[in-house]
Amino acid sequence: MVWRRWGAGRPLVLLHGGAGGWDHWVRNVGPLSRVREVWCADLPSLGESDDAPEPGDVHAIAAAVADGLDALLPGPHAFDVVGFSFGALIGTLVAQARPGRVGRLVLVGAASIGLPDPKLPLRFWRWASDEAGQREIHRANLHALMLAATDDDPDAVTLHARNAARTRFFGKTVAAQPLTRDRLGALDVARVDAIYGALDAITGRDADTARVVLQAVRPGLRFEAIPGAGHWVQYERPAAFEAALARLLGAARPTASQAGR
Repeated sequence: MVWRRWGAGRPLVLLHGGAGGWDHWVRNVGPLSRVREVWCADLPSLGESDDAPEPGDVHAIAAAVADGLDALLPGPHAFDVVGFSFGALIGTLVAQARPGRVGRLVLVGAASIGLPDPKLPLRFWRWASDEAGQREIHRANLHALMLAATDDDPDAVTLHARNAARTRFFGKTVAAQPLTRDRLGALDVARVDAIYGALDAITGRDADTARVVLQAVRPGLRFEAIPGAGHWVQYERPAAFEAALARLLGAARPTASQAGR
């Protein structure tokens, strides 16, 4: 696995979404690393990391992540995990596999919580015959699934296209199963909380449907919905996301002087 680290302080592990890489957090690692030691992985079979161990399924991916964290953050001390979409499922499985190691788990646009299939109009980009056609499909998919805004964002399209080309694990069937939801109630963690974009496409652009599901299995779960944001909430509304995360983790936000460094 390829891991990246920034900053110092209590470890904060960021796990990216499906067909993604560490750069799902590209707008957040700077501000977060001013108050925490931030660890970002490329999950197995995604990004720059090697393929997952056999049998190559979601459980093998989670086991590799848990083993990596044992090596990178040894000892009895807990760390916090923030998992985005597919990464929320992986974070949940890691917390289940390592009782007491994850202090706080924050689910961001979590996959696999048993919501109805939103039937998004996604297209397979490899069907396009040339690079321009592929990029147009990536742009359309990005706006259908990831973003609420309709304005074009060439940087986001480039990032999304690069990650899609490196994807070797396809989690659509996993996303349709309630794997995250069914494990949350029994997790040995101090807190589980959630952040969603208020217009997240996987909730039918109604984040309250996710809140109802999550609070039913984890009473006391705090739920933050970020106005004007879609599924990729930490990219689309980074400042609002980071403020919500600071509230849930109980950490101070960077001061103005820190933010200017």
